[in-house]
Amino acid sequence: MENIMKVNIYRCKKNSEKYLAAPAGFDVAGLELADPDFDEVILHKTGIELDPSKPRVAIDQVDVKNQIEEKGYALIGAKVTISEIVGD
Repeated sequence: MENIMKVNIYRCKKNSEKYLAAPAGFDVAGLELADPDFDEVILHKTGIELDPSKPRVAIDQVDVKNQIEEKGYALIGAKVTISEIVGD
């Protein structure tokens, strides 16, 4: 398995917490996924390098690489919450 993989990440138009990752250059238009939220996706990021030796926020790179190697694409759920903590 190559250590670094370049992917494009797409965001669901219906649900902004759901993403699809596919190898850069892969045409996702023909994918038929069971989850109707993925019927329409918007290109979110291109040419992202997945490298498990460099941690990323909101993405399990090993899981994404494994899904892509198994199915040709990966489904990702991501939500980042920022909270303000007020001291005493």
